[in-house]
Amino acid sequence: MSGAGVSAATASGTTTGTARPRLHADEVDIDPDAVRRALDAQHPRFRDLPLTPLAGGGTINRVFRLGDELVVRVPLIEWGARDAEREARILPRLHGMLPVATPELVALGAPAPGIPWSWTVLDWLPGRSLSAAMRAAEESGATRDAVGADAADAGLGRLLGETLATLAAIEVDGDTPLETGGGDPVAERATLIDGLRAGAALIDVPAAVDRLERDLAHPLTPVVGVAGVAGVTGVSGTPGRARAWTHGDPLPGNLVVDGAGALTAIIDWSSAGAGDTTHDLVAAWWTVGPLGRRALREVLDPSEADWHLARLRAWRKAAAAVGYYAGSSPIFAADARRAIERLVADAD
Repeated sequence: MSGAGVSAATASGTTTGTARPRLHADEVDIDPDAVRRALDAQHPRFRDLPLTPLAGGGTINRVFRLGDELVVRVPLIEWGARDAEREARILPRLHGMLPVATPELVALGAPAPGIPWSWTVLDWLPGRSLSAAMRAAEESGATRDAVGADAADAGLGRLLGETLATLAAIEVDGDTPLETGGGDPVAERATLIDGLRAGAALIDVPAAVDRLERDLAHPLTPVVGVAGVAGVTGVSGTPGRARAWTHGDPLPGNLVVDGAGALTAIIDWSSAGAGDTTHDLVAAWWTVGPLGRRALREVLDPSEADWHLARLRAWRKAAAAVGYYAGSSPIFAADARRAIERLVADAD
């Protein structure tokens, strides 16, 4: 594949030899030479394939291109310490089950000198992330929500909705890991507001805080301690409702699109498992504009309570990211900024 491709978890899909910005104060420096040594020792069949760092790479993993057809994902922070083992369980179960592609697990690596946690080798998927597509549209003087694009936006929302519906219909059994989306946007009100204020360079903070406060005051907002929304339990006033297969993090960096903006793959399944489908509904504000949001909602047909809870979850993700990543991952901070703009403008 060419540099126009996207790896299973890179935002840009471009190779680079330059130093990458630190995303987290406590991240581990992943040396390409350490990755090379681990590959050669544990999977010698890849010995002759060149290893090249990729720009972007996501927020939890350092990502490397391996030859023309593979990608290596190495966790750089303890948050992702168990991601490789999770994906090794999840990806084989989902392969060929969805309307769009998912990464194929090629090899699982063990911790090694300079690599504290398990890591994966996955196949390289063609296309680019939706994050990269939206950034390119903005740099050309347009926005994803307005470019040529009403039909494309609706098509993206529809196919994404169909994919998430297909995923949720897969049988959950005793071998299905629990989804790790987590978090309680109601109990974390103060943290959300602090996060929005930290993004002052990118967003209209007063407008965002005002809309968040109105959403939190909405009659459909669960009451903390009565129908808490943390993790995968107690959702929308129905504690312990049935769990379904969810992706857990269907954000623009994890959606792969082709040159026309059509969805072709969903990547980074490290948060996936049996959980609360409102975690996946956050895509309605993070990935699509008004027509795409309407199409996604029509396909998934959530209850009013679930739709509102999904709004709150979208706020939680956006508030956490917009300031935190402003200096280290501008592409992810821009995704959060767009989500906030849509949440403020959306009347539903």
